[in-house]
Amino acid sequence: MKLILIAILFSFFQSPVTVVKNNGDQVVLNNPVFYQDQESGTKDSIVYSYRGQPGSIKIREIKRISFKETVSKKKGVPTYRVVLVRNNNSKIEVELDLVKVEGITSDGKTESMNFSSVDKISF
Repeated sequence: MKLILIAILFSFFQSPVTVVKNNGDQVVLNNPVFYQDQESGTKDSIVYSYRGQPGSIKIREIKRISFKETVSKKKGVPTYRVVLVRNNNSKIEVELDLVKVEGITSDGKTESMNFSSVDKISF
């Protein structure tokens, strides 16, 4: 019984994401890792800026990230204006520093893509 509960919890936290590119292609990634700087990635939360104030949100609280425009680029890290849609369907427009997302495709290959070609991400 404990093993089943652990397996359910593990599958919940390792849910796949769907990345929709600007050309309409969809890529499903398992075990996604989001890189907000060049060196380290995160699976847990994303740090953003809302009206100049820093904030953070857990990835499991996000339903979708829709990219609107590129705001700036500093030291190789682009800043995007995005709309975060939470699980309760509330929306907030924020600025995110995002470099790339990595994950494993259904073919078992590790795929890495930068966000300049991404339209939205669904969780």
